[in-house]
Amino acid sequence: MLQNDQSLQEVIGDSGPKAVFNEDEKTLTLIDEYIADEFFNECSAEDITAARRKMRPQPVLPFNGKVVLTEKNFGRVPCVYIETTKDHAIPVEVQRKMYRQKSFDHVFSVDADHAPFFSQTEDLTRYLHDIS
Repeated sequence: MLQNDQSLQEVIGDSGPKAVFNEDEKTLTLIDEYIADEFFNECSAEDITAARRKMRPQPVLPFNGKVVLTEKNFGRVPCVYIETTKDHAIPVEVQRKMYRQKSFDHVFSVDADHAPFFSQTEDLTRYLHDIS
């Protein structure tokens, strides 16, 4: 979990996904040859193909923009984290570093890649049900 005045880029550094920056549009486009390994390394070929078709350039601000969090607002909502242990986009070590900086009500662990909604649907659904 990012802390106040921190960006995702600061936390993950060079260990994040491989992408090309478009300065004019202020977007990042994932490099196709890395997408399967970085995001969908536990998914079926069918899921990877379907996901690739939906990939679009992403605004750069969510990656390098600093978040603003306050105890008054963010600090009053219940917090749960679901780590994905086989994630290559945000490695589990980086996830743990982020979530250990904040107190969470629960931390769940899914033996999944960056896309547990494809690769570990049942586990993710069970945790989401437990959370609700």
